[in-house]
Amino acid sequence: MKKLIIVVIAAAIVWSGYWFVGAHFLNNGLARGLDDLRRAGWTLNEPDYSVRGFPNRFDTTFSDVDVVSPDGTAIQAAFFQILALSYKPNQIIAALPPRITMQGPAGEVTFTNEKARGSVTLQTAPSLPLDHATFVIDKLRVDTESESLSMDQLRVATRIPEGAPDARHQNVGVIAANVALPRPMQERLSAKGLGEVEQIRLDTTLDFAAPIDRTALESLPVVDRIDLHDLSFLWGGIELSGNGLLEVGADGRPQGTIDLLIENWRTALDIAVSIGLFAEDRQSQIERVLSFFGDGDDLEVSLDFRNGLTMLGPLPIGPAPRLR
Repeated sequence: MKKLIIVVIAAAIVWSGYWFVGAHFLNNGLARGLDDLRRAGWTLNEPDYSVRGFPNRFDTTFSDVDVVSPDGTAIQAAFFQILALSYKPNQIIAALPPRITMQGPAGEVTFTNEKARGSVTLQTAPSLPLDHATFVIDKLRVDTESESLSMDQLRVATRIPEGAPDARHQNVGVIAANVALPRPMQERLSAKGLGEVEQIRLDTTLDFAAPIDRTALESLPVVDRIDLHDLSFLWGGIELSGNGLLEVGADGRPQGTIDLLIENWRTALDIAVSIGLFAEDRQSQIERVLSFFGDGDDLEVSLDFRNGLTMLGPLPIGPAPRLR
């Protein structure tokens, strides 16, 4: 019995020493990380943070977060938490506050939620590449100075695809449920019997110019290639699904094709005009062109991006978006 007590006490002393040494290195690492952000152009207030959780956790809480990104966007939040088990320090949980405010060139944007939490697993290499992550936000609401957007839940997940060589390749999945559009848009669409968007789903693999690791906050990741496995949404009687492959050029504009299947496409076109995606005086022209691809309610058509333009079938509908 005496030997067992001695073993237990020795183990407790060793474990306690491990925790305090780990907390010391974590504090030093946080200080270095904050210095790296400053050198990368971030402006930080003197952050108030602490490491707690002895003996089985490393829980870090940043209080009164007030930072300005290199592009001049100010971000404010009451707190930000990083939680980890002491025996799995590369697997962390991130907890966000119920309110985050961003002030930038386009004005102020406020994000509110009932619960926002994510889990992140990093590889054990010195640069801490991202292996996989999941974020879930309940009752998300986004308010600008003039409009608001809300949804019941937003789920985002990412992982390195099977067989991919490193963290430059990330499979990303997004699901948004019961999305309420901004009020002016809702008012225009209510007459058409449309309310919330029931579901928006995205499944894609992104190839980045560099691995997603601890340096990602120093410079925004650059996307080189988008393999779109599935983009779909369900909204009233309208269903859309699409897939395709896009290469992103040095100017940030995509080159490639997305194949679309649209159910109730005439209603979808009517809505697109109502919300300002297309000019009203072009609706009949677009409808005549699309009629060549099918005279029923369902339509299969390609969305082509080339030479800086977006083409719907043979019809140019606007400039290609910038993805950088």
